[in-house]
Amino acid sequence: MPLGFYLGHLITAAIVLVAVIGAVRWRRLDQGGRWLVAAVAVSAAFVPFSLWLVFAGRSNRLLNEGSMFFETVLLIVALASWQPSPSRRRVVWWIAAVFAGAWVAAQWIQGWGAEFSYLSFPVAGLVKVGAAGYTLLGGVQSTDGRWTDHLWFWATSGIMVIYGTEVILAPLWAQVFGVRNDLALAAFAVNTVGNVSGYLLIARGLWRLQPVPEVS
Repeated sequence: MPLGFYLGHLITAAIVLVAVIGAVRWRRLDQGGRWLVAAVAVSAAFVPFSLWLVFAGRSNRLLNEGSMFFETVLLIVALASWQPSPSRRRVVWWIAAVFAGAWVAAQWIQGWGAEFSYLSFPVAGLVKVGAAGYTLLGGVQSTDGRWTDHLWFWATSGIMVIYGTEVILAPLWAQVFGVRNDLALAAFAVNTVGNVSGYLLIARGLWRLQPVPEVS
């Protein structure tokens, strides 16, 4: 089996791990946490089919486009739920609107027959990294206790690691795939480290959740 096969399944295992922990901890999740787990569940459902297409020698781009869109929207909803004020929440909703418009424009620019999502993929990554960083900053500024006691800290940190790595490596994949497959594989290996590390951060936050206080 090629190394990429095992690396792809390692990423899949990390995603499924987060989805399973999220399901186990579901009753302890706040609204943002539930949207987060829903986003990860979308990835967990699509990734096996995407990998199957790749190793069958078929394009998985259109499948990834749909998965990317829904997962990004769900993550933005989760991040909006964690904003400490209505004004900050409106900023995140504007980010969602900009992403939707950019994604539609990217499909037109790339064309449906493109082999890679060379525009929509990095746009989605930048949106998620930016919204996660904005959420992390807002949470840090508005929280008096330990930041590490909150799911938003681990989730935003994990999102920035996962998609920050992908945004950096996506242009390299598009340029070297099929030309320098050794570099493409090296990039995929680095991406695997970023993905697994990020999902483990999210898993850590989910596993150590405290029960959500009941409203009297």
